[in-house]
Amino acid sequence: MSAILTLEKGMQFDSKKDAENHCIAFSRQEKFSLVITSSRDRSNEDGILVMMCEHHGSYRNTRNTDRSQKNGKKIGSNENDEVKKPRNTSSNKMGCGYRVRFFRGKHKNQWKTTTLVDVHTNHRMATNASVYSVHRKGTEDQNELIMQLIRAGRTDSEIVQIMREIATDHAESEIQADFNPRDISNKRLGFKKVMSEDNDSLRSFINKLEGKSYAVRYDTVNQRISRFFFTHQICIDRTRQMPDVLVMDATYSTNAHGVPFINIVGVSNLGYTSCTLANFAVAGGWLSSESTADYEWFLYRLKDTIFASGSLPGPTLMVTDRAQSLTNAIKTVFPETMTMLCTVHITRNFSTNVKPTFKNSKKYEEIEEVLKKMYYCQTEAEYNAASKEYSMPILSK
Repeated sequence: MSAILTLEKGMQFDSKKDAENHCIAFSRQEKFSLVITSSRDRSNEDGILVMMCEHHGSYRNTRNTDRSQKNGKKIGSNENDEVKKPRNTSSNKMGCGYRVRFFRGKHKNQWKTTTLVDVHTNHRMATNASVYSVHRKGTEDQNELIMQLIRAGRTDSEIVQIMREIATDHAESEIQADFNPRDISNKRLGFKKVMSEDNDSLRSFINKLEGKSYAVRYDTVNQRISRFFFTHQICIDRTRQMPDVLVMDATYSTNAHGVPFINIVGVSNLGYTSCTLANFAVAGGWLSSESTADYEWFLYRLKDTIFASGSLPGPTLMVTDRAQSLTNAIKTVFPETMTMLCTVHITRNFSTNVKPTFKNSKKYEEIEEVLKKMYYCQTEAEYNAASKEYSMPILSK
């Protein structure tokens, strides 16, 4: 069962997004909705985040209430003229005083709750959080399933029923969005815009991949695909047989859009000789950036497609470059997985940071060869011997 969340004065968060997400989760639990009314997050300034109940403030009629004049002529001066009245509108603005404020000091990271007015006024509390649209957006996995059901030709009502059955099965493990047919219709409209005539080549590409037993996952922002993941059934089966070591890296010189291509390969002990290893393809894709959020999305898709059976907890070791965003994402998605820096990046970093300190280039080459001995060792004794050899000449540059 999900833990009961609290929101109290003095609580601290590592980022503005963490504070915002906690407030949204808390408001979902307590069956109300919070909206951001003020936000500032520049490193050289104090940071501020203010969130208030959706029913805060009062309605302001920005329409012209003086309907007696239009283009210099009086309306309704003749019997046949129609007298136009101001539109009668309703508003969610009811003057609720619920308010929470977070503050971050200049050049600091921690966001602290400095103000909390936790009393709702002038409106009744909802009996179900789903009355607020913000709580019906759904998780990434839910939205991805909805897209698959739309592609399969299911109706809005059928999709709602399927999602509610899934929510019932997982009611105790996580908070599920209670979708209605209008929500599905809106998602269907967004899906059609992405898969419109303007994207025929993209639609054809996805259809070809799926027609050849590829599993395809993607995410969209402003009707454009921002994240793309694919793997083949053969790759899935092979990775499940040899899941221990995965190597993951990004490269930019693969497409005209300048977005990084992500490539994951596995390591097999079935090499060409008894002393060598062989790589095999696992998955690939494109991301809009190398941020922690993008890497987390990619790794969650990897987890869903390959390690979803439950019998495999995830890879034992992942070899990466030194990108901290990727390391953080691995800790989130595969918390039991160890990480290791690849030898190519070790050599590059060593050359960049150590080589300039050597006056004698030949001496540096000797040190580099000893370094390679260290990370190609197969036993602890070999490593200790190479380590001693490394420490002896490094004193005399």
